[in-house]
Amino acid sequence: MNTFKGPFRLVFEDFRIQFFMIGGITIVLSIVYFLLGVFANADEVFNAGQSFGPFYGMLLLYPFFFYNKPYQFTLALGGTRKQFLLAVFSAGAILIVASVLLINSLYFLNQFLVDHGYSMGTIFHMADLGESTNPLFYIWIDLLWCTCLFGVGTAMSSLWFYLGTLRTMIVATIVGIGLISYITLGSLGRFFEFIVMNYLSFVHITGGLGIIGLLFTFLLMRNGPLERGGEGGFFGKQPKPE
Repeated sequence: MNTFKGPFRLVFEDFRIQFFMIGGITIVLSIVYFLLGVFANADEVFNAGQSFGPFYGMLLLYPFFFYNKPYQFTLALGGTRKQFLLAVFSAGAILIVASVLLINSLYFLNQFLVDHGYSMGTIFHMADLGESTNPLFYIWIDLLWCTCLFGVGTAMSSLWFYLGTLRTMIVATIVGIGLISYITLGSLGRFFEFIVMNYLSFVHITGGLGIIGLLFTFLLMRNGPLERGGEGGFFGKQPKPE
């Protein structure tokens, strides 16, 4: 496997299955929200739910399965780690764009039905926290959130694969203790105030974190181990020379 096409095909086929599965769940949810808006005995419009949850959850959690079959098959067939990573980033970009288009198509379709009196149940969108009603603004906000979730999820799964389960748990415990201490002893008021007062800036920062997560993944895994925790040297045993 000496070209980019092979690894991309392996990763993309796995992504495609996940997209259709989560897309089906999202469409069913949107139909349920529409029916709630139709049959609910309400005098004014109300929030029936949100449709981005399944896709947001998939983009954050699915990277934890990257290093099973797609990674192992790519290396077993002669592909390189860099080819695998570029395939993941390319297929991930396609997945993000497709997810955003489906989420917003369902959102604006439901909003059209509400505006014309067919339903009373609106769908919550993360862009509702902003000040613009421009459709492009809604699409952009979803792109930033999806990029953040995919990048952070990919970085976390890569760190887990690189360090192994035990060392990852040690790092996670140290970070968790630090966060709990800060939340207990510090004040989150300014943080939440910043989100409310500067939501657009906050969302761009989260999108930037996603890009940083992808860059971190590339630097970490371009020469990563063949198996989970196979890289010694950080609270781990160095591999014995043969």
